[in-house]
Order: sequence, then structure tokens, then C-alpha cells
Amino acid sequence: MCIRDSPLTEGHIDAFYVTSDLTLVLKDDAGLHAPEDVTLAIPASAYREETAAILGAGAYFLPQAQDPDLIWPGWDTTESGTPLSIQFLDIQGPGSVYLFSQGTFGGTAPLLDGDSLELTSGSAIPQDHPGHVHANWAFTAPGTYTMTVKAVAPDGRETNTATYRWVVGDVEEAEEETATATTASAAPASSAPTPTSAPAAVSYTHLRAHETPEHL
Repeated sequence: MCIRDSPLTEGHIDAFYVTSDLTLVLKDDAGLHAPEDVTLAIPASAYREETAAILGAGAYFLPQAQDPDLIWPGWDTTESGTPLSIQFLDIQGPGSVYLFSQGTFGGTAPLLDGDSLELTSGSAIPQDHPGHVHANWAFTAPGTYTMTVKAVAPDGRETNTATYRWVVGDVEEAEEETATATTASAAPASSAPTPTSAPAAVSYTHLRAHETPEHL
């Protein structure tokens, strides 16, 4: 797998990509990544007051139809060959997160169990058949969000548990967090400390969820 040395700020992303051996990874145009090695960045320019009509608050908004200036996150379970429940074990962040689609006659259509629009700890996406989906995402406050996720098949098989990091509203912070994560991943295991003479200075629109034509 690849390790990203910069945050993802645009392009097609299958954030929850499940392989044939039920491994949960993130996929972009560069290939497959461990989710922990990637920072998903949403710029301040994504903020929309118009979301208040749906969500009751303005939000940093990623539309269901691709915007070339933003990331376009979705999920792809096609390779798994099985229905899956994509489960959000834990969500942390400074604001609320919403995930939804367009309704057939306008408005919103829920994608989560319980017909909720808000994505919280314990939420799940019921992907009843292998498919490739994109939807609307909204984050109500700037800052760093984390999502701990796994996918479960009807026969009880599970993917690995992965943690996703989103930085909203500050791309520079996203770049700093990515650099820190990359350094930590690349650093070799330390051995016994070597004495030194002096200490070194120590100096984040389709009508419903878009599915690619081949999966409809």
C-alpha cells in the first residue's frame, strides 16, 4: 500500500473500499492506502450557509455530484462480493457530521440505519448489495474529526477496524497532520538510546446516492 505525504484535497476517493478478502482500505487514483496513513482535507471554501435549510446549520459541504475543487468521498464494496454493514464504531470531532442523498422528488434521502441523516458513533450504512456509492457529506464546525470504522458481512465475517482522519476548514493544519503521521509511519523502531554530549532541540446530483452505472 502507498503512504501519502500530503493530504487529499480533491479527486475521487473510495474512503471505505472493501477488498475481496474483506480488508477495509482507502482507494484513490494513486492506489490503495491504509486509512490511518491518509488525511482527508476539506477547505474553508466548502462552507455553505444553504445547508441550514436541511440541517439547521451552515456546514462544510461535499456534494454528491463531484466538484473538481473538493474531495469526492464515497464507498465501494463491489470487490467484496457480499452485502455489508459499514459500521461507525466511534466518531469524534468539534461538530456534527451528516451523510445523506437526494430524494427522488428533491429534498433528502437517508442512507443510514434508522433513517437518520446525522452520522454518529453507532451509525451504520446498510449496503445491501455490492456497490459503488457517493453521497452528500456535511461537517458543521472546523477542526479535526476521526471515524473508527469496520464492515460486517451477513455471515459474521468482519473487516479490520480502521480509523479515518478528516481536517475541516484548514488545509495547512491537514498538511501538518499528514506530515506528522507520515513521519511516524516511516520511522524505524528505536533501539536503546545513544548517549550524546548535549540534548537535541525538540521543536492536522443524482436523485439518490450515486452508484456507477455498472453497479445499478
